[in-house]
Amino acid sequence: MRGFEILEVRDLLAFSPFATVGGGSATWADYDNDGFTDVQTGGAGLWHNDGGTGFTNVGGGLNVGSWGDYDNDGFIDYVLKDAPWVYRNLNGTGQFASKKFPLFSPGPHEAVTFFDIEGDADLDIYLVGYEVDCCSSPRKDNVNIYNSDTGEFEGNWTSSGAREGRGVTPLDFNEDQNVDIYVTNYRLQPNYLWQNDGSGDFNNFSNVANSLGATGGNGHGGGSAAGDFNNDGHMDIFAQNFSHPGQPQSRFLINRGPESNYSFENRGTSGVGWVESYLTSAFGDVDNDGDLDLWITAVYGETARLYLSNVSQGSFSFSSSASSMGLGGVGVTTQAAFADIDNDGDLDLLTKEGTVYANDAAQTSSNNWLRLKMVGDGDNVNTTALGTVVRADIGGGSILTRQVEGATGRANQNEQTLHFGLGSFSGKVPLEITWLDGSVHNLEVDPNQTIELSYSGLSVTTVKENGTATLTGRVSDPGTSFTVDVNWGDPLSANNVQQFAFPYGTTSYDLTHQYLDDNPSGTTSDTYTIDLTFTDQNGVTSSDSTTVVVNNVAPTLDNLSVTTLDKNGSATLIGSVVDPGTLDTFLLEINWGDPLSANNLQQVSLVAGTTSFAVTHQYAGDSGSYPIGLTITDDDTGSTSHSTVVPPVHFSHLVTLGGDAVEFADFNNDGFVDVSLGDGGLW
Repeated sequence: MRGFEILEVRDLLAFSPFATVGGGSATWADYDNDGFTDVQTGGAGLWHNDGGTGFTNVGGGLNVGSWGDYDNDGFIDYVLKDAPWVYRNLNGTGQFASKKFPLFSPGPHEAVTFFDIEGDADLDIYLVGYEVDCCSSPRKDNVNIYNSDTGEFEGNWTSSGAREGRGVTPLDFNEDQNVDIYVTNYRLQPNYLWQNDGSGDFNNFSNVANSLGATGGNGHGGGSAAGDFNNDGHMDIFAQNFSHPGQPQSRFLINRGPESNYSFENRGTSGVGWVESYLTSAFGDVDNDGDLDLWITAVYGETARLYLSNVSQGSFSFSSSASSMGLGGVGVTTQAAFADIDNDGDLDLLTKEGTVYANDAAQTSSNNWLRLKMVGDGDNVNTTALGTVVRADIGGGSILTRQVEGATGRANQNEQTLHFGLGSFSGKVPLEITWLDGSVHNLEVDPNQTIELSYSGLSVTTVKENGTATLTGRVSDPGTSFTVDVNWGDPLSANNVQQFAFPYGTTSYDLTHQYLDDNPSGTTSDTYTIDLTFTDQNGVTSSDSTTVVVNNVAPTLDNLSVTTLDKNGSATLIGSVVDPGTLDTFLLEINWGDPLSANNLQQVSLVAGTTSFAVTHQYAGDSGSYPIGLTITDDDTGSTSHSTVVPPVHFSHLVTLGGDAVEFADFNNDGFVDVSLGDGGLW
């Protein structure tokens, strides 16, 4: 690893004050679904984004908290951190209806976030209690689970033990589509990494921070954040510490992936200079070069700082850049979050004190970008799509990873629309979308645009060769007619590419395709990629993809029979080949049970479509019964074994003759030796 360095060449970028929206918190969300992100600033209220030109205070009466659509009605809701209330968004009007949840440790809290603990598409709540008073009496953390059947929240878990939690960050660190929880603890205590076991009960979560190297140094834990800081496709953790002289500093914990059981490597500060009173952090790619940059807040007279990542330059390090980026004058602030307020492709910044700083990176830099708004269906994935992970492979070993997240650290919340800086990458961007229900969709999109990607509910049945697969999907916008162009990924089929038309009001569809074979040969199963392009009546298109597994079926033999030995000592084996794979070829291997013959072991190739066979063998031995062993193998390694026998030659009683002599001769001239017995019988 190279040493820390100040980059010599950067595009000249700058932030500038854009608007003042009051102070208290920094949580972004598009509450009215107009395509522009709005902001809740704690006691200063809810501010409506006026199309990227400014903000208007619409009140709302909310305080510091977190956004998430807990009831899946399509309008994002809000939960408070200092009181046991969630506020249901009333259709984007700026009005909210309150609902109480049961588990809450009385008094002010440090942080709260929405996450889906059960994977049931309902959003649940994690509250961080901190402490009742300074240095004593820790306040409990609580988890409340939303039950969509009853429409109520139910208490699930209350922490035990003395830990002063100050921040919470959801992430799926081990990539099992179960959201885990990282809690930063104060008072020189180790942090928690709660691993979700998939049971839907926080009581069954395990704290794996110590075993996986994620305790954060046992410092004064404040904020935290999750992101793929080294662009390797795995979610890392930034554990922030308020660090008195000589005490543990903030640190980057780098996820080492499945090869190392998702343990973490401590990369230390990696160039982030020491400040005693660092409190919370926000990450975003402010210069669109593909790396996640760090904005870190400070209190007690210290100033907040911006650190640009050097990962795309070949070094895992960060360089202080606040002054050169127009943020040198930002003073004491406890919270901050990123959002693209004007949808121009670069990330703008809000601090707790209420100043929005506009970023002009998209206008002054040649770097490319992409914005993705992920939308769940409310049944399989929550409509806010919290927990969804998107990876963009831009080549050169760089896999950019972003997650849709609730509030992180001390209730900072970035905009839910994912932002990717792409640097100089200008081709179609390959995306891998992992939804929280485990569905994985792949597609390619053009850069420098904002795209809404809805959970399509694509599912397809696994089939056997020559079977029919059913592709099922959901329609996110039933208010228009549309066509679906499908490439089934099956070049052996004349119907590989098809188009289907659907009328206005369609909400779901089922499409079928027959896969004749698992192709290519030599495999027991094959995976086909199905690509879909949707075009609505206005010419707007979107794409999606999924996969189907086609399994080989081993061939079998039926109706086996063998003729008796003829006068030349030959027998004919007859049988049927049973295999649904009409494109399979076969190898029939026969052991005639005739070790005296050079042709005892025989192989017969059968072309595709063969349904019957007849094979003859001349026996070198005497007449009698011979066991025959058979193995039939198709071109995809499927095989079965069978057996039969050559029936013995049975002598027929022809006529009775007198006398005692025994004589052998072909008495009836049929080519077989008969026997005349002394009792007069001719056999």
